[in-house]
Amino acid sequence: MPANNEKQVLLNLLAQRLGKKPEELQQQAQNGNLQNLLSGMNPNDAAKLQQVLSDQQAVQKLMSSPQAQALLKKLQNK
Repeated sequence: MPANNEKQVLLNLLAQRLGKKPEELQQQAQNGNLQNLLSGMNPNDAAKLQQVLSDQQAVQKLMSSPQAQALLKKLQNK
């Protein structure tokens, strides 16, 4: 499971991409309202994100990729 800081970074990136507030997305996710959360995305991107989020191993693989680690490091230094 990604650490809380990694989850926050992902949440912030998703919020920025969707033009929504991170708090709003977090509340929707906690309420299990993924459809509303994904409704503003490109359908292909939404399907990919939903697939990744539903697979714990995929989330861990994504977060451990060199690109994700570099992005996390960059965002944490801001």
